[in-house]
Amino acid sequence: MIEAVIMGCIYLVLFAIAVYIVLWVLGELGITIPPQIMKLLWVIVILVVLLFIVRMFLPSIGVRLPHGMLKSTVVIQHAVAPTGAELIMKNVS
Repeated sequence: MIEAVIMGCIYLVLFAIAVYIVLWVLGELGITIPPQIMKLLWVIVILVVLLFIVRMFLPSIGVRLPHGMLKSTVVIQHAVAPTGAELIMKNVS
């Protein structure tokens, strides 16, 4: 358990460092990011980190989220014309 917590902390620090380096490089290249956008990006980073922490600690304290609660549930359907083989299989069954 303690190894998972340490690895999680390392991942969070590396994630924050990566975001900071990307923003620093953009600034060094002359691409200016307005302060409001910068604050918004850091808020998004904090929300991602909080989500990671919640998903890491909830199972260890006995709380289980319903299956698929934090997963995307987008279903894409499209119409496909049946092939000859599919038509034959429909007629047979």
